[in-house]
Formats: sequence, C-alpha cells, structure tokens
Amino acid sequence: MISIQSTSSPRPPPKFCVPLPRPSETNEVLVYPSSVSLK
Repeated sequence: MISIQSTSSPRPPPKFCVPLPRPSETNEVLVYPSSVSLK
C-alpha cells in the first residue's frame, strides 16, 4: 500500500482507498471516516 501511495503522489490516498472495497457498504464506511479525518 505504501509503495502504491508513494508512486501515486498526484493521486489522493482516499481515492485509491475507495475503489479497494467492492461492497457499497464498506465504501460508504470508508468514505465517511475519511471525510471527517480530512476535515
């Protein structure tokens, strides 16, 4: 994961983290905490 993030410097970490989970439930759960953490 660290390697991918380092290589994808221009790409935001939350973006590559969202596509990882397939179920929308997991996607939403990851998006919610991510938004709060960023804020």
